[in-house]
Amino acid sequence: MTEATGRLAAALQDRYQIERELGQGGMATVYLAHDLRHDRPVALKVLRAELAAVIGAERFLAEIKTTANLQHPHILPLFDSGSADSFLYYVMPYVEGESLRDRLSREKQLPVDEAVRIATEVAEALEYAHEQGVIHRDIKPENILLHGGHALVADFGIALAVTKIGGPRMTETGLSLGTPSYMSPEQAMGEREITPRADIYALGCVLYEMLLGEPPFTGPTAQAVVAKVMTEKPGPIVARRERVPPWVEEAVFTALEKLPADRFATAAQFAEALRAGAPPPARAAPARSAAGTRAWIQDWRSWVTAGVAMAAVSVAVLSRRGPASLSAPVARFDVALPGRPTPSLGNFLVAPAISPDGTILVYDAMARDSTGVARRELFARRLDAIEPTLIPGTEGGRAPFFSPDGRWIGFWVGPRLVKVPVTGGTPITLADSTDPFMSTGSWGSDGTVVFPIAMDALGEVDARGGTVRILYRDSTRIVEDPTVLPDGKSVLFLRCRRDDCGQHQEVAVVNLASRVVRILTAPGVFRMVEYLSTGHLLYVRGDLLVRADAELATAPFDLRKGITGDETPVVEHVQSFSISRTGTLVTIGAAASRNTLVVVGLDGTEHQLGDSTRDYLFPAVSPDGRRVAMEIHDAAGGQIWVYDTTSRALTRLTSQGHNTSPVWSPDAARIAYSSARGAASAIYAVPADGGGLEQRIGLAAPAIAFARLSWSRGGARIAYESGEGIGSVSSTFTVAAAPDSVGRAVPQLGRRAGRPVFSGDGRWLAYVESQSGRDEVYVSPFPGPGGRWAVSAGGGDEPVWAPSGRTLFYRGADGWLYAATLALGGPVLITHRARLFDTRPYVADAGYDVFPDGRHFVFVREDRASSTVGVTLNWFTDLDQRLQAGRGARRRD
Repeated sequence: MTEATGRLAAALQDRYQIERELGQGGMATVYLAHDLRHDRPVALKVLRAELAAVIGAERFLAEIKTTANLQHPHILPLFDSGSADSFLYYVMPYVEGESLRDRLSREKQLPVDEAVRIATEVAEALEYAHEQGVIHRDIKPENILLHGGHALVADFGIALAVTKIGGPRMTETGLSLGTPSYMSPEQAMGEREITPRADIYALGCVLYEMLLGEPPFTGPTAQAVVAKVMTEKPGPIVARRERVPPWVEEAVFTALEKLPADRFATAAQFAEALRAGAPPPARAAPARSAAGTRAWIQDWRSWVTAGVAMAAVSVAVLSRRGPASLSAPVARFDVALPGRPTPSLGNFLVAPAISPDGTILVYDAMARDSTGVARRELFARRLDAIEPTLIPGTEGGRAPFFSPDGRWIGFWVGPRLVKVPVTGGTPITLADSTDPFMSTGSWGSDGTVVFPIAMDALGEVDARGGTVRILYRDSTRIVEDPTVLPDGKSVLFLRCRRDDCGQHQEVAVVNLASRVVRILTAPGVFRMVEYLSTGHLLYVRGDLLVRADAELATAPFDLRKGITGDETPVVEHVQSFSISRTGTLVTIGAAASRNTLVVVGLDGTEHQLGDSTRDYLFPAVSPDGRRVAMEIHDAAGGQIWVYDTTSRALTRLTSQGHNTSPVWSPDAARIAYSSARGAASAIYAVPADGGGLEQRIGLAAPAIAFARLSWSRGGARIAYESGEGIGSVSSTFTVAAAPDSVGRAVPQLGRRAGRPVFSGDGRWLAYVESQSGRDEVYVSPFPGPGGRWAVSAGGGDEPVWAPSGRTLFYRGADGWLYAATLALGGPVLITHRARLFDTRPYVADAGYDVFPDGRHFVFVREDRASSTVGVTLNWFTDLDQRLQAGRGARRRD
């Protein structure tokens, strides 16, 4: 280890462990290091000492922040930057693979289709960066890494930072920016204003070299190369390599024009010319600005799992083949989807949408902007990429689905059905003011989008927008999971009777033209039915609430006859799935999460409650503060338990059904909860000491109709949220705490009000209602009449009253717990609002409660979520092998 390396290792020993030097470039030395904080290998690049001395730490670190916001599948992200001792450094992922320079040194020339693909991927990265106002300025084979055969552009914007700061003093270092063989004429002339077309020129040089084995201009010295760049034309390509298509040669020559105005106006035009066969004429590029772009803080930057290298190869093969071959090798791996919430009864997690070609996952997740505010957005995760990227224009989005050509994403924003290009853009509304039941959708090959418009109806709308037409309606049924079949003429869906939906769904098909409905199966436990091109039906079988029962199964299927053969189980413990037409299968596992109950003080200090880790949900503190009721979810469903803080004993109160949302009666004698039992759901109450029989409160209802209970002072009424099913629109009701009483809506609350909580005196209701796709906390007098007043500002959820009845706690959109002190009377006034502590370490949507002292809370801390996203490439091969094995076993029997 050199003296300089030793000094660097000592300076960074608290953050990075230097392992070895990887190489040296014109501006930096690259080391392989271990990130101690995140336990991962990284590439640590240290600017040359003379360059660092000219630039200075403060200005370099301020300027390099621009590159930290670039998130694209073909851009190597910036993890970190800093100064230590006299060193300036920046940190990027360490990619197992090689650079394009390494491969060219070994192979000299690349296959034509591979060279064009790599150039196209780099062009896509450049287009994205240029739209953010960032120009690379040093595109060359050394800065293009190959991971799984696909391109990752490194050192994005580093040259910009050095140029902008170093300026005229760069000559003092003896260094020059840019590499002569890939330097545009305007860079070679030293022009101060460099445009994106300089990057396009450099990419043209790189593609030229991939095709012919050398750059367009070479020479014995840098000065000789620059002279050729300024005066000579590049040599012909097709004449030296006949297999290069003429349009590729023309595209390269357009990129290599001396005058920037004669080149492609954008990198996207260059990519299109390589794909389409004829380059469009160059035209002026629209003005772009980085102003207004959001600096998303994504602390979840993760690496792909070990299987992703295999995935990249398989994905590339699939992309060239089209439909999957039954002889293709099967590859399985797990993928982490950062920002996804933990699955639970109240937050049923669906599998990400998979693109028709099986290469891109799209899912909804929570992300935080530069101010810390959390928003639900859509993210795209290429299976051959290092990490997911935000899809611009998808704020508030959920439940995405692809268009048949894979170019568009349909999704929901509140009650609106919208679409954006898969690369992002301004959302286009397809259907407004709908009332979706399960928030799903399916996009047919003829441009028809089918979706549930209510619990009992399917609707259709043109993918260009327009009038929503009712496709199917039956007031006695619940309908869900529509899928437009490959012929574009019919829609497969599930339906069941309102009074018997838990165990008896039917698979049905409706003709888009005639509206004729045919029932294709006998009633059974079906979920998420998909029709496969292999002639099979793929579905989840098992009770939604009992995870141990859920499995993915298939059966031979004929659109005229229905299921025609034996069922074959294919994957155990599956909660949901999606599948591409090429046979890429995506599954969400149904294993339980492992959580810890913790008591948190006003200052954020915490200690564990009890000594076990389980799948805890919805903790509720007894009025005397001695006991905590909760749901514990296991493989058999959810049951209500009580933990005694004095004896440290954990006692189970329920034994049948799936039970959730426990709440204490005001006298602490009973605990009420929502219970789903087969096809019906109801509120039940049981003695808190476990010594008596449970009693039903109110009437039973179909599906999962009760959640988030609150018991009024005096015990007269229970408020609850009802949506008539998971994923449906919620409303707030109250019911008398007696058998056979009828629930009634709270008239002054909106139709989308949920999570009701009675104040201590029972005269006020706090609740959550979505306004323009964002949840806010409100209060309203009970039983009314009266107005409604917003308590949260900038987003809020999960209100809980303090025992005093004058303070309302809630979780803000930034993830912190807030305390709003209210003056209740006529108009509600907020006299004080305090930001208490960060609740992001605790499971979102799992509930929390406050102890009687008003200074301590019980939360659910997530220790390990074992629910995973599994990906199987070429699953049709696996299916074929299973079916052959099954047929062989039956013949032997």
